[in-house]
Amino acid sequence: MTWNRQIAGFVVCLLGISLVGCGDSSSPSSASVCPQGNGIVSGRLVSYPVVSVDDPGNSSDTNQFGAVPYKFSMGKFNVTIAQYAAFLNAVAKTDAYDLYHPNMGTDMNSAGIERSGNPGNYRYTVLNNGGDSANRPIAYVTWFNAARFANWMANNQPEGVQDARTTEEGAYPLKGAVSGNAVSKNLCNPNTGQTITFWIPTENEWYKAAYYSRHYESTSQPGYYLYATQSNASPGNVVGGSPNQMNVIVGVNFSVTQNATLYATQNYLTDVGAYTGSASYYGTFDQNGGLYQWNDLDGKPFPYRGVRGSFWFAGAQAAQSINFAAVTPEHAGNDIGFRLSSIAR
Repeated sequence: MTWNRQIAGFVVCLLGISLVGCGDSSSPSSASVCPQGNGIVSGRLVSYPVVSVDDPGNSSDTNQFGAVPYKFSMGKFNVTIAQYAAFLNAVAKTDAYDLYHPNMGTDMNSAGIERSGNPGNYRYTVLNNGGDSANRPIAYVTWFNAARFANWMANNQPEGVQDARTTEEGAYPLKGAVSGNAVSKNLCNPNTGQTITFWIPTENEWYKAAYYSRHYESTSQPGYYLYATQSNASPGNVVGGSPNQMNVIVGVNFSVTQNATLYATQNYLTDVGAYTGSASYYGTFDQNGGLYQWNDLDGKPFPYRGVRGSFWFAGAQAAQSINFAAVTPEHAGNDIGFRLSSIAR
């Protein structure tokens, strides 16, 4: 299996060439413009763990990705099915902007959320799909869905209709958009008057959190690994505590089943963090394998957004740091999820 064949619906697939340049126009360095928020979410619905990504001013990799001049935090895991279901129940009783994709409940390879009721009274329930799916990563999310989740988190998880207070403002000025150009991140959250506390990672943020190490190969020198497991060796795909494992196809076998046959009714996602011996240097899990993850490229408005990381139906080659892709921001499939960046802790 090859990288280009694995991502149905991808509009652009690039290897080693930046689509819009590698500099970040979107960063949390807006403290001089608006007061600094603390990034602590006191909402009762979702707890989202993050890890600190320090070493500001690190050099880029040889492909010019990875340099970030500021400290920030990165989601330790992908956003989970349970977290996304809580979000839906908080703001999508009508679902004005298609936060729920029907395949979230019917594609059993990745399903995890069932919707019941009628518009104005929708209810969302986490499915038992070959076991409890609550802690598996959410799939079938567009970039616009991820941006609305980021807005909701940045707004302290409010409940109510989808408006500027809940999903349409905050980190991103979405204002009802569900297709077309992805928009740039706000400098300040207009709902709080403070800096943005949660957002979709820029490509450099995502890349640094995945591949960079201040002590490359146990030395005193910094560097970048080929995989987000602190390794340059081809990974395995066995769930558990062995190092350098991920949810990709190895040889011909899927990770979850250790079998080469694809079954329509089989779940192929693991709980987040299930490969417990395979963290990145900063302590993130599953930046390689499971699901590709959205990134904001350099943060400028553009009809594409980035994805990296490989997924359960691809090989390990797609997880390598040299491989990346860009897709239209309205793409949704069983191949893409997301995690969030946050301010430095």
